[in-house]
Amino acid sequence: AMSASIEAARAGSYGRGFAVVAGEIRNLAESTRSGSESISEILKTLVDDVQNAVAASRQANAVIDTISANSTQIAGALDDITRSTNELSEGTGEVTKATESLLSISSQTQVAVGEVSGAMDAISATTESVRDSGRQMNEMMGTIDAETAKVNVAMKALADSAFEGNEGQTQLLHKIAAFTVSDDLTQEQRLALARMQFSALVLQHAGWVTRARGAIDCTLSITEEDLIDPHSCALGRWIDQHGSELFASDEEFRQFSDTHEQLHAIIAQIVHKTTQGCSDHDDGIEIEEHYQQLVATSQQLIAGLNKLRQAVGNRAEPVAIES
Repeated sequence: AMSASIEAARAGSYGRGFAVVAGEIRNLAESTRSGSESISEILKTLVDDVQNAVAASRQANAVIDTISANSTQIAGALDDITRSTNELSEGTGEVTKATESLLSISSQTQVAVGEVSGAMDAISATTESVRDSGRQMNEMMGTIDAETAKVNVAMKALADSAFEGNEGQTQLLHKIAAFTVSDDLTQEQRLALARMQFSALVLQHAGWVTRARGAIDCTLSITEEDLIDPHSCALGRWIDQHGSELFASDEEFRQFSDTHEQLHAIIAQIVHKTTQGCSDHDDGIEIEEHYQQLVATSQQLIAGLNKLRQAVGNRAEPVAIES
């Protein structure tokens, strides 16, 4: 900005365009600093909420372990009842065969009945403990749901901040293109503008992935066409309009374009599942597995954009500038 201001001062009235650019760069720097502070606070809140959710999950696991232990005790008590019942049956057979041992068998029966009564008391106490554990589990699940809702709200705020940053950078690129003539720019200046465009593409794509996550969680609205159609998103339009001209015969660009279409094929599967409605737990797990594939494919796209940006920097011929 300072260099642009100095050049504007030297050029006099011909340097007004550079003066405007300098002012816009200063404004963008202030906006970026404010946005970075906002994103830092949001990320801090997000980390705290995730940690709370993890703690709640650990408590839920402890409750589940308690339920499992109590279930084992119930099984042992049932075994005692079975053994006692068998003893009663044996005693009844002895009464039928030999009436002379009636007093002895009656004593054994009384002992067995006492054991059954004790076992039933143990079952009653264990059942009550299981009920208490179930209530604790419901409370923990409610806590997890609340923490998840906080995470979704934080993701929405993070996406909004990213969208504001993308919009400011795009406006700056348009203003720079409006006040410059491509024939008057040096090769270094033209490459710098091209690299800025690639950075804007990365930010726009990252914002798209965040909005896709929000659409899955029903916290953000995004059209189905923008999610599924590989030619409707900002990255798809760049591939069709400018990327195919810059890298017409480049094999890496062809692979990059194929990866981009794979990304939209994955989100199409997610949209198909969510529009049908998640009828059971397995559907939710399948959607999350698809989303993990989407994130991995998105990382491949960002790495591909960085390679294409380096390829532009290594070229000696002029590079087309998008206005």
